[in-house]
Amino acid sequence: MTAHIKQLVMRKTFFRLVGVIFLALINVGTYAQDKQDSQAHPYKDYFMFPIRPGEKNFLAGTMGELRPRHFHGGLDIKTGGRTGLPVFAAADGYVSRIKVSKGGYGHALYIQHPNGATTTYAHLDRYAGKIAKYVLEQQYKQQSFEIELFPKKGMFPIKKGETIAFSGNTGSSQGPHLHFEIRDRNQAPVNPLRFGFDEIVDNIPPSARILALTTLESDARINGAFGRFEFVLQKVDGIYKPTSPIKASGRIGAQIWTYDRMTGSPNRNGVPDITLRVDGQTIFEQHVDRIPFKDNPFIKTLCDYATEMRTRRRFNKLYIDDGNELALYKNVLDNGVITVNGTENKKAEITLADAYGNETIVKFELRGDDRKTALAKVPYYRQNLMHNTLILSAKLSDSTSNPQLYANREAQQLEPAYRSRSKFYYLWDMRQGIPDSLFLSGQMKSLGFETAVEPKHDMTVYTPSMELRFPKRALFDTLYLKTDYYYDSLKRREHFSVHETSFPLRSAIAIKLRPSYGYDTATHRAFSVSERRINYIGGKWTKNGTITFRTRTLGDFTIAPDTVPPTIRPVRVTTSKAMFSIRDNLSGISDIKAEIGGKWLLMHYDPKTRRIWSERLDKSKKLKGKLTLVVTDYLNNKSVFEKTL
Repeated sequence: MTAHIKQLVMRKTFFRLVGVIFLALINVGTYAQDKQDSQAHPYKDYFMFPIRPGEKNFLAGTMGELRPRHFHGGLDIKTGGRTGLPVFAAADGYVSRIKVSKGGYGHALYIQHPNGATTTYAHLDRYAGKIAKYVLEQQYKQQSFEIELFPKKGMFPIKKGETIAFSGNTGSSQGPHLHFEIRDRNQAPVNPLRFGFDEIVDNIPPSARILALTTLESDARINGAFGRFEFVLQKVDGIYKPTSPIKASGRIGAQIWTYDRMTGSPNRNGVPDITLRVDGQTIFEQHVDRIPFKDNPFIKTLCDYATEMRTRRRFNKLYIDDGNELALYKNVLDNGVITVNGTENKKAEITLADAYGNETIVKFELRGDDRKTALAKVPYYRQNLMHNTLILSAKLSDSTSNPQLYANREAQQLEPAYRSRSKFYYLWDMRQGIPDSLFLSGQMKSLGFETAVEPKHDMTVYTPSMELRFPKRALFDTLYLKTDYYYDSLKRREHFSVHETSFPLRSAIAIKLRPSYGYDTATHRAFSVSERRINYIGGKWTKNGTITFRTRTLGDFTIAPDTVPPTIRPVRVTTSKAMFSIRDNLSGISDIKAEIGGKWLLMHYDPKTRRIWSERLDKSKKLKGKLTLVVTDYLNNKSVFEKTL
């Protein structure tokens, strides 16, 4: 330990004792309940910053920010684009868990502390000292690069400020950095910035880019129309406001596209604290202080998932939507919904605050609309199904009579809900019945709906080409299921369509495909279909020619072969080290096995760079004898490299 770090440790010893006593009374995950308490928290100086302590540091990511499939669990601390920086233990404790994986956290280390908290250090390049030796020995003992270990309490005692590892870029990291977490006694990540690290400076308030408003019932309107509308925000006298007036009626939900920048860093981080007030009254508050891992699926209800799939922009909903079970909210009235009755006006204010108390204000007004507007401005992009409401349109020139919708074995006459310059728009509440077809302009059109799948019941749906099993609580909200099947003669593939990728799943469902063509079950598996490529899923074949797999994403699927083995390209093969570049273009790398002189040889693997490299248990020994490397993909296609050293 350097003299500089010793001074830091001594300076904070008193606060360590205070923290231990404090956490004996309450749980570390429950005390940061509001901004005032968090800024003057008695636990503030218990932890030491794990990278360059006492120096100014910068973050690439903050705890709780919105990621595609999860809430970010900690801080991403920049390392200047380098690997190999010393990582220091944030407090006294012992190593409770070590995990090495090719994805996820890569090389990760977990330290249990006397107060019940756990700190996590991830994407490490390598471990330090005795820990590194232990991990290497266990990898050789288990003959596996990927490994998970739970050392006994007294095996690796750790002192605050001790070097435990070195920063890296392993796992699913997108660049060199240290991922650092503080978890409570229930292993739920809590926000480290609430404890006030002097190494991080932030005096920049969050940015507000776009306000979105969405209708939450079939008779609600925004500027005369039903749907979701975006309004660009402009900063005027320090306040963000929409650039155009907004008319509204009925139940309206607000969304915000926002991010936070920190001093000296261009990265866009999350905004932990959001408050919505209407006519001076708070109707919604969101505080990201503690996120149990089990809550990660609910990010799909906190964000507008369909918009994210389409635009890659993550809009934070300022209302609690169906299926949202997150415990991030307080002072919520009517689920945060803004209700505009008649011609009344509503003045709304959104406060965006980061963990350092920097605030941004967004103001907008909803002007009450009597819904008798002759013309409505309809957004360019429109979903045809929103909040249990089906949206149908017809060109004015084609509408000699109102359309008929066939539901509940009866013809339902539809009246226009509103119109644009070129179309009539019709709305149907799906809770009144699942429509199967529409008669419009002298033509009958199938709508393709199979059934309604409820979120709180087990349900299996059978079609001629598929069997879909939805376990209980697999959905956040009711799914009005649409399916389709067709054969792509150009690519010679069957396509099985299950609704749309924009509909979020809470957990995996099981899909059984009933292909119309025969396949070699040894070489063919299930794949998802995107715009430009297919992505391996896998699946198991049955004797009757069906294939079953599980998926967390709806969309299009197909069955395709993989008969091409991985490629192996030597980069450096000497008696001191063997390094290769490996690649598989379809199903992916499943297994890597190397031997030298007939004995197992550890090969490290970085999927990002597609590199593998050797490490001997006894580093004094050279690589001598016959080197054999076997790389296998998920369809059991193998490539072999051999060389005598």
